[in-house]
Amino acid sequence: MWFLQPMKLSSLLRLLPLSVLAIASKLLTYWSYSRVPVAVTHTQVCSQASTPLFNVMLAFVVYRTSHATPIYVSLVPIVVGVAMASLSEAQINEVATAGLICAVASSMSGVMQSMYAKYLLRHGVIVDSVNLHFYSGLLCILVNSPVLMWNQAMLPDQYEYINLIPYTLIFVCSICQFVSSLASILLLGHVAELTYSIMSTLKRVVIVVSAVVYFGNAMTLTSGVGMAVALGGVGMYQHAKLTQTKAVGHSPHSL
Repeated sequence: MWFLQPMKLSSLLRLLPLSVLAIASKLLTYWSYSRVPVAVTHTQVCSQASTPLFNVMLAFVVYRTSHATPIYVSLVPIVVGVAMASLSEAQINEVATAGLICAVASSMSGVMQSMYAKYLLRHGVIVDSVNLHFYSGLLCILVNSPVLMWNQAMLPDQYEYINLIPYTLIFVCSICQFVSSLASILLLGHVAELTYSIMSTLKRVVIVVSAVVYFGNAMTLTSGVGMAVALGGVGMYQHAKLTQTKAVGHSPHSL
């Protein structure tokens, strides 16, 4: 049965970097949206498709973690496939450099966030994923408050701006963000960082399929091939992971 874990101040301070990374990742993502239209998915491609690569690089730098060659090879079709599926849905225009930088930085922040969250769970700083989500959410309010106050101070006419806020849409967006965040942290509690990054990358394929079903967008050949390549890469990754697990067993930072 779930329970709320009592937290000391020292433990809460160890959770603070996680909240900082979460806010940074979201702000960078929204800033990238403001630089280019969401439909122009160059920023999304870079952000989503580069996540497994960032995970591998950071895991090596931080933990000195290395993987079997088949696992590295499996990342190639995943990244290429997601990029193909995403780019085929885009109206390719001039790419805003600032938006691209924000998207890639958001991807890096997201990878660091997942790695640090996994570290906290592995070392017993927090008992489970639900408590981690609860306390990091509270800390996110504190971290985001200065950003909110700074943003309000920069508005030319606050009262006029308040009347334009779509509160209903923001509420719906907040619910979706909460469900997405909770589902992500629950998944992270059961899988390793690289597996989590790959699953996050495949969300882009789900978005493309959803656009085809909901909006009636045409499924292009490039999009279909990209999805097949990405799913094939996931199959390669799962096979390589199972093979490595049977050969060497679970290590502290194994997949």
